[in-house]
Amino acid sequence: MNDAEFAMQQARILKLEERWITTLGLEAWKLNTVFVRNDFTSDGEPAPDTLATAKTEWKYMMATVSWNMPVVADHNDRELERVFLHEYMHVFLNELRLLRIQGDAAAYMSTVEAE
Repeated sequence: MNDAEFAMQQARILKLEERWITTLGLEAWKLNTVFVRNDFTSDGEPAPDTLATAKTEWKYMMATVSWNMPVVADHNDRELERVFLHEYMHVFLNELRLLRIQGDAAAYMSTVEAE
């Protein structure tokens, strides 16, 4: 991917950020967008076919979405928008997952303490 192609794909993602971040209620968050040209990884493993990943640190209101730019180029605008929304929903869903885990642990501890 040459520099012009990279910039064109980057602009597509930035346009989605402009359209959706406020609508999703994420304007107060520290959001990092990483554009990866080569050697995309997910959880430290090579992931050449993965379009994007999201990592969220809810208690700090921080999230990083990484984009595999060669794969971005293979998707039309509608598909890219769908994946964009999917990744940013991880910001919300991660907190729900953490609350569930914490709730399960609290429920377990209350039954242990009751015995």
